[in-house]
Amino acid sequence: MNILQSIFTDYYEPIIYKLHPRPPVIENVNKMIHCGDPSHGGAMYGCPHCGNKYNQLRSFHMSCKLVSCVHHHCVFTIPEELRIYFLEDRTLLDCLFHSVRNVVHAFYVRAKPNLCTPDITIKYISRYLGRPVIATSRIDDYDGENVTFHYTRHEDNKTVTETIPALDFIQKLIVHIPEKHFKMIRYGGLYARHRSIDKKLHLAISKEKRHTFRCFNRWRTAILSSFGYDPLICPHCKQQMVILEIYHNHRRVPLEELYEKAMSRSRGKRSSA
Repeated sequence: MNILQSIFTDYYEPIIYKLHPRPPVIENVNKMIHCGDPSHGGAMYGCPHCGNKYNQLRSFHMSCKLVSCVHHHCVFTIPEELRIYFLEDRTLLDCLFHSVRNVVHAFYVRAKPNLCTPDITIKYISRYLGRPVIATSRIDDYDGENVTFHYTRHEDNKTVTETIPALDFIQKLIVHIPEKHFKMIRYGGLYARHRSIDKKLHLAISKEKRHTFRCFNRWRTAILSSFGYDPLICPHCKQQMVILEIYHNHRRVPLEELYEKAMSRSRGKRSSA
C-alpha cells in the first residue's frame, strides 16, 4: 500500500460523510484503495485497475492518430474567479471544450512558441490522464493528520512545500476526478475522424508497425521489458505456467464458466455472420 492509499484509507469515512463526494469520485477512490489487491479482480498476476497499463494503452492509441510533425503545445485554463461555477456544474466543461475549439478555428492565436514532437505530446497528455494529480514522490510526509508535499510553481518555476490537513489534501485531489464517461480528449481540425485526406498523412506510427507496438502493451511483454523477467515462466523449472484460478469481486470464477461464455460469444458471432 503506497502513501496515497494510506491517506485515503485512513480518511475514508470523513471523505464520505463530510465531503459528500460525487459518485464517480467514490468509485475512483475505491479503485485506488483496492488497487493491487488480487481478491478484487485478477488472474493471479495483476490488478485490473492498473493506471500504468491504462497509460500505456492510451499512449499507443494516441500515437496511431498523431501526424509525424512538430506540434504547438497550448494550455487553456479557467480563470480562478470562474472555477467555482465549473465545480458546481461539471457540464460547463463541455462548453470549455467548444470555446477552445472556436478560438483555435475562428481567431488568430498568438501562442507562446512551445513546440513539441509527437513523442513529447503523447507523453504529456497520457501522463495527465493516466496518473494521479500528484505523484507519490512529491508527498514528503504523512503523520496521520497532516500531509506535507511539494510542487513546482508554474509562475516562477520555484519549488513550494506545503503542509495541510489530510482531509484538505484529499479534497484538493478528488476535485480533479471527472464525471463517469466524460471525454477527456477531444479531436478536431486535422484530427477529426473519417476524412478521406487521412490516407495521405504521414502518421507518427505507420499502420504496418502498429501490430508490433501493440504487442509491447500486452501485460506479459510489458513486465518483461520493464523488469527483465517473464511472469509466466516458472522460477523453479523454467517452464511456462498456466492459469489455475481467476478471482473477481472476492469470488472464484470457474475456468469452465469462462470457457462456456467465450464459446457462446463465438457461436453468436458466427450465427450473426
